[in-house]
Amino acid sequence: MLDDTQSAINVVRHRSDVNPQRLVLFGQSIGGANILDVIGQGDREGIRAVILDSTFASYATIANQMIPGSGYLLDESYSGENYIASVSPIPLLLIHGKADHVIPWQHSEKLYSLAKEPKRLILIPDGEHIDAFSDRHGDVYREQMVDFILSALNPQN
Repeated sequence: MLDDTQSAINVVRHRSDVNPQRLVLFGQSIGGANILDVIGQGDREGIRAVILDSTFASYATIANQMIPGSGYLLDESYSGENYIASVSPIPLLLIHGKADHVIPWQHSEKLYSLAKEPKRLILIPDGEHIDAFSDRHGDVYREQMVDFILSALNPQN
């Protein structure tokens, strides 16, 4: 999956209708973990903002939540908690629903605590898994994401 994420970013970078120096990466759930892996491997060229929605901090913790004891079988070297600090100085926005039964919101709280500035955490009080764009919450959180992106792309404003 890491190669797929890297390939997708590279495809976007080479599109004629995209400024490769003004990229905003957005990942939901495991997609957010993949983004952290790519950045952790050193690919930061042109990335101006990172948004993670309902992303987990640790593969082993999630595996243990699903099947107790199974986390010991996983290689934690790709877990987002290992790479979150490397996002800085790129602005980081973490979003998570507090009613998420797939990835508990404490994962985003942990990632936030490990991240360096600039960073922001939005917890959706009754939000479920990847609920930031849902009909229930979309308008409120979409506006906050747009403001975050505009601020990241135009830091002088």
